[in-house]
Amino acid sequence: MQGREYVCSDLSGGGNGDSLSANMDTGVWKDFASDDGGSDLVSLVAAVRGIGQGEAARTLSEMIGVPASVAPSPRRQDEKPAPVVPVPEGTPEPPSRHPRLGIASASYKYRDRQGRLLGYVCRFNKAETGSKGKPQKEFCPQVWTRQGWRWQALPEPRPLYGLDRLAPAAPEASVLVLEGEGKADAAQSILGPTVAVLSLNGGSAGVGKLDLSPLQGRKVLYWPDNDAPGRKAAQQFMERAGKAGAASVALVMPPDGMPEGWDAGDALVLRSLNKFDKFHLRRTEMGAPAKKIELTEEEAVELRMLVNAGTTEQRIAVRARVVLAAAQGMTLPEISSRVGLSVNSCLKWRKRFVQSRLDGLIDREGRGRPREISQEQRLEVMALACTTPVDGSNHWSVRKLADATGFSVGAVHGILNAGDLKPHKVRHWCGKSPDPEFAAKQAAIIGLYVDPPVNALVLCVDEKSQIQALDRTQPLLPMRSGAPKRLTATYKRNGTTCLLAAFAVHEGTIKGRCVDSTNHVNFLNFLKHLYRSNPGRELHIIADNLSAHKHKDVIEWAEKRRRLHLHFTPTYASWLNQIEIWFNIFTRDVLKGGVWRSKQALVMSIMKPDYA
Repeated sequence: MQGREYVCSDLSGGGNGDSLSANMDTGVWKDFASDDGGSDLVSLVAAVRGIGQGEAARTLSEMIGVPASVAPSPRRQDEKPAPVVPVPEGTPEPPSRHPRLGIASASYKYRDRQGRLLGYVCRFNKAETGSKGKPQKEFCPQVWTRQGWRWQALPEPRPLYGLDRLAPAAPEASVLVLEGEGKADAAQSILGPTVAVLSLNGGSAGVGKLDLSPLQGRKVLYWPDNDAPGRKAAQQFMERAGKAGAASVALVMPPDGMPEGWDAGDALVLRSLNKFDKFHLRRTEMGAPAKKIELTEEEAVELRMLVNAGTTEQRIAVRARVVLAAAQGMTLPEISSRVGLSVNSCLKWRKRFVQSRLDGLIDREGRGRPREISQEQRLEVMALACTTPVDGSNHWSVRKLADATGFSVGAVHGILNAGDLKPHKVRHWCGKSPDPEFAAKQAAIIGLYVDPPVNALVLCVDEKSQIQALDRTQPLLPMRSGAPKRLTATYKRNGTTCLLAAFAVHEGTIKGRCVDSTNHVNFLNFLKHLYRSNPGRELHIIADNLSAHKHKDVIEWAEKRRRLHLHFTPTYASWLNQIEIWFNIFTRDVLKGGVWRSKQALVMSIMKPDYA
């Protein structure tokens, strides 16, 4: 004992001499070997045992034999002591040992512009290594509360690191803001007092919680990390700094060729090796208008065509929007907000256009992975895909082409896509009709569709033959959530029927009847039915060239009827008959997926609408 203080070895118990002292009246303790300290004996037990405050309190109670007969009400997990900022003078130094992370590798003091202490942020290195082979790290802030030092965040809005550097700097001096307290200290030592170097609290993820009011009236230079979070935070920081009253906000952009993740720390290393010039920076002012691009009339027309054309590649259209916005004198943040690109990308394509005009919007040669397949080999694959395989199949598949050429399936697929070739697809088209009267017949039929005679009824007539009454061998399974209606692939045929139908073109009505076969007798009877059903009207019947339609009995009967006119479509041109469109709808809506236990059920299903 030395007065009212108990003195012993250090916290680890292995040091030489007496470095740890604890005041028995106040509970304040200090280990001068490790620079750890606290304001009560509970924190001392926590530091020695490496445990939390609650467990340390229970351990101390057992050590001194004080029964915990009346347990204090537990503190809610979301209740934290309010930080006291600035930290009062005479406050003991905070402990450097974290209950979970151990001894901090570095500790950074946060001060306000007057130099008053606000709190600490400690860095802890982990044993694990990250993607770059560097040890992973974790940052934990410390604040002073009425209960002593606590491992918790600084109050919001959080201060920037290095605010005390603003006081000695002249009002016109620039402010450099970057990510990382250690980087800020290193950059300050290199740049000297002409620039005040600050750092974000909480990295790029904490930009929205910062107090940026100290930047009011200052020329700010922001240096983000060259990765996706850094670029996203840069946009947010520039907008918030502008609203906070910064005179201007400049953005440090990485030189060409720098890898993903390049940051101020890498630049400082290069600087120390004399391989990086600190003035080799590209910047863009936020508050000042961007340099206006002057466009020729031809360039303006071409850029608008690229933007409005539906066939333009999206990346080219976006780059054209960047140039058109720059030609209007918009700032880069305004362009970024309009087109959806980052400020860095907008600056890149604006500069490319200034250097190379319209050609600058196209990706440069050598971008991406070098091609392993030459252009000649690609053309050979395309030419082979346009031929007929020798194995008897009627078209190439991607795998067959890969086997024949020796390239991978993915490579062949990419080559076909680049050439817009689809050998597995077949598209039918209407061949030229050999009918010498094609033009006259087509004109007559189209004339009836467009401008029919007064009091005339235009009927498109045809047959749909061999309609099968199919019954399934198992009951139909109805549709349910996640599964469509299901039918067995096996079926039973219960007979067939044929549908004779007449479509009234201008009225949109259908008349029809089911017959057993498509012959001239049934066709003639159907025409007679139509003729009798429309007394007093001129009937123009449009039909194709089926032999049943041109049978001599049909022709002789039609010639004796003054109100009846037969019009036959040209050879191979039955597509002119609009009944074909209705048959397609009828097949989709009525026949597809139907189940009929008898031929009569099929006929009743077809004739359910009153066609006759």
